[in-house]
Amino acid sequence: MVLHTQRQWAKARCLFSFFSVQSSRPLIRFRDGRGPELVEQLQRISGYMRRRLHERNVPIMDAQTPIIPIYTYDPIVTLQAQKELYERGVYVNATLPPACAPGECLLRCTLMATHTGWAARRG
Repeated sequence: MVLHTQRQWAKARCLFSFFSVQSSRPLIRFRDGRGPELVEQLQRISGYMRRRLHERNVPIMDAQTPIIPIYTYDPIVTLQAQKELYERGVYVNATLPPACAPGECLLRCTLMATHTGWAARRG
């Protein structure tokens, strides 16, 4: 009986957390007063970065997210590119086997709404 009560309590806590977050979303603001318009700004920045990568024939996964997977295919090439970008002030995550299939290594470029056009051009 105690286990059943604990499960009910865990479910209630999850639902409470979910509804708390959902109801506070319109209230979320940054210190400078910005809020929902940051989503639009993030979409613009992500679109800009994707266009720039396409113009340079960089193989990326087509998706509408602020995380842009850039295919490098080979583990050594992936790590060299990550190091070079890091030295230029751009941090990306390398994804290597076993986290991806062999031959499908990639760099995960994560953009934020607070990035500027300058930051997107920097890489």
